[in-house]
Amino acid sequence: MENNSKEISFKPRSSPISIVESDRKKMSVRYSIILLMALTTLALLGYAFLFGFVLNKKDAITEATSMLDTEQLKEQQLYALRDSFRDTETEREALNRYFINEEKLVAFIEDIEQAGRHANVLLRFNFVNIRETENVLAMEFETLGSFSEIFYFLEIVEHIPVKISLEKFLLDKETPRGLEKRKATDTWHAVFTLTVLSFDPK
Repeated sequence: MENNSKEISFKPRSSPISIVESDRKKMSVRYSIILLMALTTLALLGYAFLFGFVLNKKDAITEATSMLDTEQLKEQQLYALRDSFRDTETEREALNRYFINEEKLVAFIEDIEQAGRHANVLLRFNFVNIRETENVLAMEFETLGSFSEIFYFLEIVEHIPVKISLEKFLLDKETPRGLEKRKATDTWHAVFTLTVLSFDPK
């Protein structure tokens, strides 16, 4: 007699509790991934912001350094110019004295008078004219003294630091009207006509 009974296998169903726990794990993994992505995004944004901030600061520092270098260069040039100006002070003073203008004219005449006193000659100016067409200064003066005193006076005048052209020099033993002898050696009379070529009327 055949046995017609069939074996029926029975698989137990998953309990509701295990399904819930599985869903929780999936959700936890999903939240962890989202949180990790969010943190990664924030980190990237923070890095980008920090990188931009550093670049901006770098440009500002570069500009400030460049300005500082420029100021230091200007300061060095200023010191060099000051030193050069100080080193050439003597030459500039000599050059300023070399040129005579109307303001320095009186001082120049006083230099000639001082030369006369130093050489111990009697000095008298006949004229002082400014030739505007030629931009030169013409003058004439005469002296009375000994032979050596007159030539000593001429030597002093020639060494005054201006460019002078002696146009005429007359020497005789006459005593002109208006000049009185001061001493026994006042036996020579000289007339000087000269032109100051380093005259600047400005």
